[in-house]
Amino acid sequence: MTLSLKSHIRNLLLLVLLTGVSFYGTLSTPWLYDDDHAVVHNAATQTLEIYPQAFHPDNLFNRPVLQFTFALNRELGGLNVQGYHLVNIGLHAVVGVVFYILLLDLLCLVPENRRAAWSRLPLWAAALHLVHPLAVEPVAYLSSRSSLLATLFYLLGLLCLVRFYKRTSDTGLGGLELLAGFAVFFYLGCGTKAIIVTLPVMAVVFLAFKDSKHFFEKRGQEALLILAPALVYLFWRTTQLGSAINLPGDPSSAHMSRLLYGLTQIKEFTFYYLLKYCFPINQNFEPDVRLVSGFSDAGIWISLIVIGLAAFAIHRYTPRLLWFGAVWSLVTLLPTSSVVPLKQIVTEHRFYLPGLGMSLLVAGLFLMAAQRFSRAGLGFAGLLLLCFVLTQNRIQDFQSALSLWEDTARKSPNKALVHNNLATVYLELKQLEDAEQSLKTTLQLNPQHSQARTNLGVMYAQQGQMEQAVTEFLSLVKSGSSDPVVFFNAGLALKNLDRPADALPLLEQANNLKPDNAQYLFTLGQVYQLLKRNDDALLAYRKSLKLEPENFQAQLNMGTVFWSQGHHFFADSAFQRAYALAPESTVVLSNLVSSNMVFQNYDQAIRYLKEWLKLDPENSSAQQYLIAAQRLKETPK
Repeated sequence: MTLSLKSHIRNLLLLVLLTGVSFYGTLSTPWLYDDDHAVVHNAATQTLEIYPQAFHPDNLFNRPVLQFTFALNRELGGLNVQGYHLVNIGLHAVVGVVFYILLLDLLCLVPENRRAAWSRLPLWAAALHLVHPLAVEPVAYLSSRSSLLATLFYLLGLLCLVRFYKRTSDTGLGGLELLAGFAVFFYLGCGTKAIIVTLPVMAVVFLAFKDSKHFFEKRGQEALLILAPALVYLFWRTTQLGSAINLPGDPSSAHMSRLLYGLTQIKEFTFYYLLKYCFPINQNFEPDVRLVSGFSDAGIWISLIVIGLAAFAIHRYTPRLLWFGAVWSLVTLLPTSSVVPLKQIVTEHRFYLPGLGMSLLVAGLFLMAAQRFSRAGLGFAGLLLLCFVLTQNRIQDFQSALSLWEDTARKSPNKALVHNNLATVYLELKQLEDAEQSLKTTLQLNPQHSQARTNLGVMYAQQGQMEQAVTEFLSLVKSGSSDPVVFFNAGLALKNLDRPADALPLLEQANNLKPDNAQYLFTLGQVYQLLKRNDDALLAYRKSLKLEPENFQAQLNMGTVFWSQGHHFFADSAFQRAYALAPESTVVLSNLVSSNMVFQNYDQAIRYLKEWLKLDPENSSAQQYLIAAQRLKETPK
């Protein structure tokens, strides 16, 4: 039975509603982990002015399409995190909708006389993908938007090519508009995430399954043309980055054994990805998976046997549409799980795109069972309900940085990185005892963990143990650290010890290593000011304000520098700007009182004094200034 247009619209609305209900809880998720540098402080996400020039092929591997979506978010709603989450939820919903539409076209891979019995498959498969717990990380963790967006372009590109080969009427362009769509979506995917590279491969797989008889004779040349975009991408990547299979921004790509990484991925395809998909419990933001030692690892061979048996059963007992789903899961995982080593050996968001194939396969198996057993449909409904409950449970782990890293530390107790990240959260929350315990655990697991030693210095500083903090930071500097955080914190601790001359070279080095950090520039300005290098201080404050215009303290400090130079007019202007940013700061008000008293603007001075006293009624200095200002106002000039 073929569904009516009305039924399709109802199904699509149902999918959108299911997504909204399932992921509404992610709207309260804050910025997490890499979000700070990937979104909040990423120069490419702070303005739309660099677009569309940023879409040029020379910039393709900096993910300009992804960055554009973040920049658009910021343009429309600033750093309101809910707006970013709404976009992620929307992308997830649209992925489900396009997946549904694509599966309607892929039903051509089912024999025509059995096609009507498979009409429910698009809805079942799309619903399973949308509600599956493995989708929580790419939806809730904003830095993983790349997986959502690249998957959307992947589906749209494949849809264009499938429709090109299924077209039964001429639109007047001979189908060129569909081929152009395939090329455009592939290019947009290239500007989002490298996983798009397998799109032409899956397009050829579709063609092979659709026209399996004499495929190479009939479609061989076309297949090569379809694969051409992937070959061009790899060639361009080689010319731009020096290699098609290296990641310059990830040192692990160069230092990790490709062979061992690839063997590990064979093992973990079964023991991690398939296992997590089939039993989505005990999910983990930072899985503690280590490289296998070599071919002697039994897990590799067990995984190959499982994959082989599954492939045999799928080929023997299911239609080609489910073959396509199985091949999809394998092929789409290859860019991240083959011979290109990545820092995280496995992670949940990498299975977002491959998970579509698994959803197709699982939904298809349930549908085949439903054709024999009437209660199989109820079983699938129960599966969706279970996935929904597990998804809600997983979303709770993303409600704060603390809940996420405490959960991760419980599940990866032997991973130093996890305990250090948990310590960082504890430090931000001023839970110093918990931070100290996490740092001790980190250093027990990895005594050379430089970030943990940096955090240890930060903890000493927060406890007021500045000498110990300085000792910790300087030992890192002497050991050859090039981390600007180390230099900054060392300089900050020395400044707080009233040793500005010792702090200066460290802060200057921190700014050399990271010249676009407002806090670093502000602190450097403070040290220059302490050393009476007023012009340098003003320059540092101005640079800081360009990056953080709302920093009233920088405006206030500029005013005090001008005041010390006798430039009272410039000082007053700076105090006024500080007041506009922080009208309830008594320090700002006291400086405005001073400048207006000098200018003999007694009415203004009295106004600021009254505001000061509203905030601090018992302040004797403000009371005395008010009496003096009122008397001077009444004194004839």
